[in-house]
Amino acid sequence: MPTFNATARLPNRRMIGGRLALVCAAAALSSCQMSPPPLAPSAATVLRFFGIAQDPPPAAPPASSLELYIDGSQSMRGFVDNPNSIYGKTLTAVYTNALTARYNVEAYKFSSQIEPLGQALVSDLASPAFYGGGDTPLSQLLRRVASHVAAGAVCVIVTDMEQSESHKDEKDMIAALQEVAQASPAIMLVAFRSSFKGKYFVETTPHGVIMLDEPDDPLKGRPFYALIAAPTEQDLVRFQRYALAGLTQSNSFEPSAPPIRVDRRDVARLDGQASLWSRHLRSFAIASSRVSLGTLDWFRQVHVPGPVSPLALRIRATTGLPVRSLADFRYQVDVLTLRGGKAVGAPQPVKDFTPEVSGKQDLMTIKFFFPTPEGRTWSVYRVRISAGEGNLKLPAWVDEYSTLSDRDESQGNRTLHLDLFVQSMVRAITESVVFSDHVICLGRGE
Repeated sequence: MPTFNATARLPNRRMIGGRLALVCAAAALSSCQMSPPPLAPSAATVLRFFGIAQDPPPAAPPASSLELYIDGSQSMRGFVDNPNSIYGKTLTAVYTNALTARYNVEAYKFSSQIEPLGQALVSDLASPAFYGGGDTPLSQLLRRVASHVAAGAVCVIVTDMEQSESHKDEKDMIAALQEVAQASPAIMLVAFRSSFKGKYFVETTPHGVIMLDEPDDPLKGRPFYALIAAPTEQDLVRFQRYALAGLTQSNSFEPSAPPIRVDRRDVARLDGQASLWSRHLRSFAIASSRVSLGTLDWFRQVHVPGPVSPLALRIRATTGLPVRSLADFRYQVDVLTLRGGKAVGAPQPVKDFTPEVSGKQDLMTIKFFFPTPEGRTWSVYRVRISAGEGNLKLPAWVDEYSTLSDRDESQGNRTLHLDLFVQSMVRAITESVVFSDHVICLGRGE
């Protein structure tokens, strides 16, 4: 009977040890693990180098002056045919609420010229006799508002948004609106609908007069608007809280707000592989940031693939305005290198910065192609993202309020070229609003 030698096919211990050593060495080479980076720069240090305030600035005293401009042109008269219309109730509420909120209210009537109303009675504002003016100099009024907001006043324009100046056009109005945007960091357009019974003066050629009879319905009535410009965001919020509380408003648009609100950022895998970076320190919120989510993050490099070390971030966001293409975002990027805890020069702008963006607007992945940092250094990038030129769509409700022609009675519940006015606000203001302000610290050991 043959005997079985249990040791005949087993390698000796020296062979086992050698093979294990080769396996471990191969694993180490394949992972290319890095030593820890040098001491990370503090949040205060990074923010100071980039000129970012660590704490929010002290709140300015609330604006005490409020200027209320009421469109007194004949095109508005039909709103007060019914003394209890939504228009009348809204105008009365805004005026009285502003008075009780301890604003110093100055009321004006504007049509062919701008007239102070002095101590106007509320009943006067709802009288058909008030609305007998001619052309509506909206562009002229916007320029006046720009200068007064810059001086610290909250300005409110109540109008049907019909641009009827015979010697002006939409381009002039857009230019005037851009002046308002430069003077006021907080702007809001609020849309209402009300009954309207009476004459409407057609603005598209051939000109004429048609009779409108629109219901007192917040969904089907004739539109009118309140355009609000405030010196600060806090002033705009305060006006909304006091003067607009409880009103039957249909829709609104705040062009000075970020079109996208970033809720969270996480490191994402690259093509299913492990990230080259791992989080080094806990995120730090930039309290002074005016954007939706301003943060400072530290990442340490754990693998080095070559001269470029991509970092992919998954961003969860809330849509304010829909974008046309994620690939057309505008990036403003500055970089600073720190070696031995000291800055090497000052932050420098980065040119030709072209990340890859995939996914959807509410859940996107942005892949940044950062140059691999030198050993024992920190590369600090400030990445600010805005929507980009011509990359934002209009609020969905604007299409329901706007018309290309006002010659037909069926368009009585729409506003001529409202889309052009809102589009001008988007292009003058919203396209440039930074919705993501992210300071990224990338550290590498040896």
